[in-house]
Amino acid sequence: MTITCVTNPHSFVKECAEKGINLELLEEAMSCVGQQKVCEMFKGKSLRGNAHCISQGTMQNWVYTMKYARDHPEEEDKDPYQARSIEKNGTVYDEFVALVRKPIEEKVRKSWEALSGKKLGDEAHRHGISLGIRNANALKKLKDKMMQMYDRRKERFWDSLQEEEFSQEQEGTDTNYWMMNILTLRIIAKERGIYFLHFTKEEIIQSLEAFDQKKNLKGTTTEEEDVSNDYDNMTSKQLKDLAKERGFRVYNNLNNTVLRQHHREYDEALHRKQQEEILKAQSPDIDDNTVDTMEFKLTLQDGENHPILIRKDGMVNATMLCKAGGKQFNDYMRNKQSQDLIEAIRSETGIPVSKIVETYKGGDVRFQGSWIHRLIAIDCARWLNPRFSLQIMKWTDEILTKGSVQIEKPLLPMVDRNAYDLEAEQLEKEVNPILFSNTFSLYIAYIGEEGLLKIGSSDCRLKEREQKHNSSCETLYPQFRFIGIFPISSGIMESKIHSLLDKYRYAYQKQKEVYRPDMPLKSFLDMIKNLLEENDLKYQFQKAKQEIMELRIRNAELELRLLKMEQSP
Repeated sequence: MTITCVTNPHSFVKECAEKGINLELLEEAMSCVGQQKVCEMFKGKSLRGNAHCISQGTMQNWVYTMKYARDHPEEEDKDPYQARSIEKNGTVYDEFVALVRKPIEEKVRKSWEALSGKKLGDEAHRHGISLGIRNANALKKLKDKMMQMYDRRKERFWDSLQEEEFSQEQEGTDTNYWMMNILTLRIIAKERGIYFLHFTKEEIIQSLEAFDQKKNLKGTTTEEEDVSNDYDNMTSKQLKDLAKERGFRVYNNLNNTVLRQHHREYDEALHRKQQEEILKAQSPDIDDNTVDTMEFKLTLQDGENHPILIRKDGMVNATMLCKAGGKQFNDYMRNKQSQDLIEAIRSETGIPVSKIVETYKGGDVRFQGSWIHRLIAIDCARWLNPRFSLQIMKWTDEILTKGSVQIEKPLLPMVDRNAYDLEAEQLEKEVNPILFSNTFSLYIAYIGEEGLLKIGSSDCRLKEREQKHNSSCETLYPQFRFIGIFPISSGIMESKIHSLLDKYRYAYQKQKEVYRPDMPLKSFLDMIKNLLEENDLKYQFQKAKQEIMELRIRNAELELRLLKMEQSP
């Protein structure tokens, strides 16, 4: 069979290099696992359609082309394009390359001399060498092949990679774990001695980053961590000596199988303890001053009370935020745009990913769930509610066109003051003066017959006209101020006021809660003022149009009813 190089050898080599494929790695792979196994690492195409892998002739063509480009560096490609397609078959090739480029310790190489049979075959397979063991001659060939592999990789790869530090301690420092799937994360965690049962992707990433940070700060490993876990290769005396060092009893009648089981159980207990220490280091200490740094706010949405925790450092509880929007935070994290935003914040601010997205499990329920950076919280809110996303777009457009944006609408003083303004002015002198919207307000209604107070909200001018035909109550208008001019804000504040005044509840009067006259009115007004200043209701603006339309319809009906009442004799 005649083998010829592809049309553009240098373009082919350049495209291969961009995908991490070069001549040395292909030759190493074919020497260790055979040419057919290497062909199965790449997808192939033929005249009959797509094939599950490339042919061995194609692989020989690749090698010949790479050698030709290496031996003729001055030759230029004549055709303007590269016709051959190069596509990896999953991650098999990348995993093999990572295995090849990872150095083998000298003590591991020396242990190969004492191995025999299946143990040597398993050790060879662990380092990417395939050769069936059928007799003593094959076993000797396998040992020779492993020694040759060790010398070849040391000369070709490991000596040139000393400055790149392919150690496990530095391997995950600059790795973006969010771009990996959960199976890959579990494999990495297992290699580092971190074991999971049913942990989520976010929790595994938190543990891996904490492990990297802990290793970088520590710098060295303890003697306990350097102990080899390959107990199958230890003698009975070595197993017993190690057991005595670890502090558990050893009886003379215990065989090697039982000793190995005890050592593995010891390792599992040690790993669990390390994992608990990592999770404990991530979780805030309830007894520490961390609690003093927490500030709990109540965010209201859709007219209902949805508690959302916000820390003083700006971190927002994403679990509660997504629950209020009827979605799952895991779905937001699966979004590629979310991952890109997290990476952009990390690269620009220098904040590690573990501090941009934090996950706490167990301990105080107030700290459980996922916590996200305030910039991520804005993007998450945009993802939860399209109307909120539209409002952000409008604000951005207003900034680009006008140079500024006005989020809070101006509040105008009350006009068309009614007959009870004198009493309202007297009330204002006794408390801190507070303004309220020009169209909508909270009010306190005084029930003259029963001597009780009633909390409500209404349109100011219509309320004044309605009082002419309702002699059962007299309405006082203390000048409240609240954020926004829309009725939904008033309704939310009304519900909040009711929750603050549970101890003063007396009865119900015309669908409104009635309170005892001994209610401390001044303290009540101060409490409302603080409540209005602390709670930001700007996110309710997106429902303003709908609420205003409904209000106009109700007002029109009330106008018509009042007009008929005024015209009636």
